[in-house]
Amino acid sequence: AQAAGFEVVAYEAYAKGAPDFKPMLNSLKAKNPDVVAFVSYLLDATLLMRQSREIDFNPKVYIGAGAGFSTPEFIREEGAGKDAEYTFSATLWTTDVKWKGAAEFARKFQERYGVEPAYHSAETHAALYLVKNVLERAGSLDRQAVRDALAATDMGPDETIFGPIKFDENGQSAHPMLVTQVQNGQYVTVWPREYASAAPILPTPPWSERK
Repeated sequence: AQAAGFEVVAYEAYAKGAPDFKPMLNSLKAKNPDVVAFVSYLLDATLLMRQSREIDFNPKVYIGAGAGFSTPEFIREEGAGKDAEYTFSATLWTTDVKWKGAAEFARKFQERYGVEPAYHSAETHAALYLVKNVLERAGSLDRQAVRDALAATDMGPDETIFGPIKFDENGQSAHPMLVTQVQNGQYVTVWPREYASAAPILPTPPWSERK
């Protein structure tokens, strides 16, 4: 953040399973930050947003680094529910992202299992599709041939439900990250623009102005 020109006014850590975040949140509130970024699993993310409302903590942006802030459970009533509204999160996949087949996959998954798919489900689908594609291009089960076919993978955003798939010289995935925002109780993709389905709502309305 500092390298990008942002002033970091606080860095806080908490113990696993912490039952109360209000002391930490009040400390952050006193510093009046424009943006608060959380790295939290589901239960923590839920409690952080509920208690942020309870202490009337109103930064201009709440953003999560994926994990709990990007799961379907977070926006349900048993999660943060309405307190999740307007939060941003980084994620690898969304049900509304403009990638071929993504919306259809989400619909079929919902019909079969009765829940909205998390990005892990789409990631698994894409991984199996990639295995099929690599084996077809390799033309054999020879280890080197499979390795070379995998390294040469270069799928565009219209070829898989998970978007472009490509690997760098170190074998790391070059998959683009997405940014979502919770709007009207649903995750919508707001960044990058070419994959977005909605514009971001900024700044976050204060708790006192929410319905």
